[in-house]
Amino acid sequence: ASQPMLIVAGTAERAQLMAQDLALWLGAERIHRLPEPPVLPYERAPWPPEIRAERLAALAALAGLNGDPAPVVVASTRALLLRTLPPRLFHRLRRILRVGQELPMEGFVRYLLEAGYEPVTMVTHPGQFARRGGILDLFPSTVSEPIRIEWEADRIASMRAFDPTTQRTLRPMEQVRILPAREALPAYGPAIAERLAAWQPSGEAPAEAEALERERQALAHGAPFPMLEFYLPYLYADSTTPLAYLPEDGWVLLLDHAEIQAAWNELMEEAAALRARAESAGVLPPDYPDPFVDRGLWEAHLNRRPHLSITAIPEGGGFPSLPIEAPPRFGGQLQRILEDLARRLHLGEAVVVVSRQAARLAQVWSDHALSLIHI
Repeated sequence: ASQPMLIVAGTAERAQLMAQDLALWLGAERIHRLPEPPVLPYERAPWPPEIRAERLAALAALAGLNGDPAPVVVASTRALLLRTLPPRLFHRLRRILRVGQELPMEGFVRYLLEAGYEPVTMVTHPGQFARRGGILDLFPSTVSEPIRIEWEADRIASMRAFDPTTQRTLRPMEQVRILPAREALPAYGPAIAERLAAWQPSGEAPAEAEALERERQALAHGAPFPMLEFYLPYLYADSTTPLAYLPEDGWVLLLDHAEIQAAWNELMEEAAALRARAESAGVLPPDYPDPFVDRGLWEAHLNRRPHLSITAIPEGGGFPSLPIEAPPRFGGQLQRILEDLARRLHLGEAVVVVSRQAARLAQVWSDHALSLIHI
């Protein structure tokens, strides 16, 4: 299949193990993981840059934008339930830069700010850019090293990847793909600042009040800041699940549907308790939206796509035992192997032979008129 596939696990640990196993079988370049941010629901804490970047790369893979043959994305239940940037915005904000392209730098800087990139004096992490005259250093959100772009008038003259520590050039680049810097875009912040203007944390939380005012100012100016993802549920009227990025002919594989449902229920219970605690402490706005998508929305997206649920065999039985036994040993006696195969095929059995000499054995068996399939 050439379409992306999404594999859903109940827990982050199960998703991580599945991604590692698939990388061994299919190649690491095909496997993407949609990680959970290491932040509790309703907790005002930053998402690490590497988590933001890994999630964006997974969204791009789900949308089929990586150019990879049949990418596979692995995600836990919690990673998929978090609200995210609507696909329409994600697609609108992606860009391809090419050497020789006519592109005024001022317009490109405005685009970077809209796409959530942070202006800095020196780039060190994905999602940052630094401008010096006709040179712009950019660390795209989903690549491993920053890019130095040089302009001549309104034309891109050169691009090259460089080491942010030594500033030494690594290799020239003819083309660079740019994606949004984060799922929470600061350009949508001013409306949130107005919405929060009348709310203050309780008098017992002065530190939270000071932090809120700093964040409110950043939101009002549309500027990125470390805790921006806390406000992600506010930002988009049509925020949705990452599942919406998967084409409708892309497959969804559910690993143990019962475990997924249990993880979902546990997450909702935990979130409800954490919300009650935050509201009681006076540190959560009373109109703060649910950071997780509605179950009905998630299931609607799932049901529009082909999906398959795999259920683990329960411990202690419940299924009939399978007739599996150790194979006979022939010690290199080819005639005995042929006779045994002929007997089993005559009885209608399916036979699988694993050998380092598969091509040679297939030829021998073909000469003896045995009906075999050589893989």
